[in-house]
Amino acid sequence: MILFFISCNERSTRDNLQKEELDFIEQEAKSLNVTNNFLNSLSSFATRNADEIIYPSYYGGHYISNERKPVFLVVKGMSEIAQADIAKRADSDFFTIEEISNSYNDLNKVMYDLNKVFLDPIMIDKVMSLGWAGHYISTKENIVYVELVDYSKVSIERFKSEILSSPLIQFKPGEIIELEDNKNDEKSKSTRAAYNLYLGGSFWTSGFGEGSIGYRATDGSAKGFVTCGHAAVLGTQAKLTQYGSTIGVCINSICGGVDAAFVELFSDFPLSWDTSSMYHLIVKSIQTLSVGDYVQKDGAATRWTQGNISGIGRSITFTHPLGYNYTCANVSVANYRSAVGDSGGIIYSLTKYLVGIHVGASKTDATKHYFLPAKNVNTALGVTIY
Repeated sequence: MILFFISCNERSTRDNLQKEELDFIEQEAKSLNVTNNFLNSLSSFATRNADEIIYPSYYGGHYISNERKPVFLVVKGMSEIAQADIAKRADSDFFTIEEISNSYNDLNKVMYDLNKVFLDPIMIDKVMSLGWAGHYISTKENIVYVELVDYSKVSIERFKSEILSSPLIQFKPGEIIELEDNKNDEKSKSTRAAYNLYLGGSFWTSGFGEGSIGYRATDGSAKGFVTCGHAAVLGTQAKLTQYGSTIGVCINSICGGVDAAFVELFSDFPLSWDTSSMYHLIVKSIQTLSVGDYVQKDGAATRWTQGNISGIGRSITFTHPLGYNYTCANVSVANYRSAVGDSGGIIYSLTKYLVGIHVGASKTDATKHYFLPAKNVNTALGVTIY
């Protein structure tokens, strides 16, 4: 009787936990549906050029609350107009509103002016001389932050004089994100035959060492996978391990604006839409995540990890494993765990939609791990998922 009671009690606890997990994912899916409906609606409203979107005049950004509910930030005095318009665009009233001072268009204009300098490869020496680590819109604080390695009054005044001075900019300490190679691959002792490859799984290149497979893509003729540009240099062969079979060759690699590469796979190495660690079947569609959303990562080093997004749309300075510096835009930051070797690994939502690829992590702050959205990666590489 005692054993029967324990067994029933354990089964009840397990069932309750599974229900809580399913309820949480259902709430996350509901939230994602609202924010993605809203963002997708902007394509018919927005005026676009290569660098910017014009948002509704009331819009100040949005984030996901701890209760897993979208919070839209609205310029003071425009809440009534915003409430109706957001509900129409999102096809839902599952959101709340908070009033703020600055519109996203105003904040984006500052980002645009900063990025004109920051993302210009010709200006990289200037960026480094200023110790300009990056900049981003702080959604909840409704301001643009500029991060400087030397966070001093002299450096701040120099930045204002030489780059931009704006009441919408505040300054804070920052760091250049140093990316490392991963040549000490203890798993590379054997040669393996052809087998199915998985998202987040390991591959090896002679220049970098072990990297991670992102997701399936095609440029219209070649088929293969997306990974990080610093993990796969143009023309290098991709192998299963250091001494393993060659599975493909890198035919496009970019470090600047984005950090991404496209590896063409040989036909005898099929790539699944399942992840390597958890065997999650990824939906062949891209979701855009917000501050506060949960995200999952699969990579060769730390395998599956999960975290919460604390920032999106950031411009960041990276140091390549070969020693040169470059800048990237639209970088997201989250607190999932990662390590060297995870570079290029798949990032996906709790609802198992594709989100992007892992790039790297801070050496001084264990809560900062960086990834690039798939939409930006695909545009830069000229690829689509398949």
